[in-house]
Amino acid sequence: NVIVVKAEAAVGGREAGVGVKGHVRQNIDFGSGSSVVVNRCEDLWGVVENGSKVVFGDQLKEVYLAGMGLNGKSAKAILLEPFKEKNHIITLNLSHNPLGDDFVKDLLSVLPPSIQHLSLSSTNLTDNSAQHLADYLSSSSLISLQLRSNHITAAGVRTLVRALEANTHLTNLDLWWNLVEEEGLIELAKWVRQSKTLREIYVGNGELHKGKSKAREEWIKTLTDDKCPLTHVQLISNDRKPFKNTLEELK
Repeated sequence: NVIVVKAEAAVGGREAGVGVKGHVRQNIDFGSGSSVVVNRCEDLWGVVENGSKVVFGDQLKEVYLAGMGLNGKSAKAILLEPFKEKNHIITLNLSHNPLGDDFVKDLLSVLPPSIQHLSLSSTNLTDNSAQHLADYLSSSSLISLQLRSNHITAAGVRTLVRALEANTHLTNLDLWWNLVEEEGLIELAKWVRQSKTLREIYVGNGELHKGKSKAREEWIKTLTDDKCPLTHVQLISNDRKPFKNTLEELK
């Protein structure tokens, strides 16, 4: 079962009552008791604001805190200490929060080896985070990495690709709506051809709309390669498509 967030009990009779001011239970355990979904950042922030301790229980496997208004400061206070303790988190989704590079650096230093799915889309990341992620990828077991709608350029892509060349786990990479430019698209196309595990990639960029750009030619070469590992790709339109359909669009 997917457990989003668990606490000892619903607080004040509210379904999303974790950490509501004035009704905070001490030492809330995210993995025991009745399940309540945290829908608002302020509910979770209240736990820390009132001196309570956040704990990830043994049964907690997936944490979804997307779009809750967490910034780098609040996210550090809420998440870093629990992750330092032994836990079994497999999926962490922090998308659509203005976290920034400094937080991601600290987060990656405490993430457990059990993490398989990490989503940091729309979190104000730059090439600095690409370097931190590259260091993490060299020894992680990540299967899925979502970095959509950030500020990663061709330089950051190049850094990621160097790390991914030795990675044998990643099957899904999302870099849609970043600033990868033509050079980054070329780097990715070449890496995809030699990857043995990647199955899905999302990396749309205006360069592929241009007639005979080098990036367009490189992706046609990749998608016509008999050894192309991809099942789905998103390069031009906003739709996730089988790679053969995208190949027709490129041609």
